[in-house]
Amino acid sequence: MRLKEIREQAGLTQVQAAKALGLPQPSYSLYESCSRNPSYKLLFKFADFYGVTIDYLLGYSDINNKELDIKKSQYASK
Repeated sequence: MRLKEIREQAGLTQVQAAKALGLPQPSYSLYESCSRNPSYKLLFKFADFYGVTIDYLLGYSDINNKELDIKKSQYASK
């Protein structure tokens, strides 16, 4: 999972991210280190908070929402 990478790109500490998401910091740390798997509901919450797709968050895609929006606009202009 790319949770740590995305959090660092957002310029947040674990404490800040956990607080914004309504999670205890130790729990957030376990998700970030992949020691605990988040529920589907929490996956959606992470993806929404960081503005990425769940596929990107889980490492199944290298395309995040911002890149998808650019590609969509390129096809729409043709």
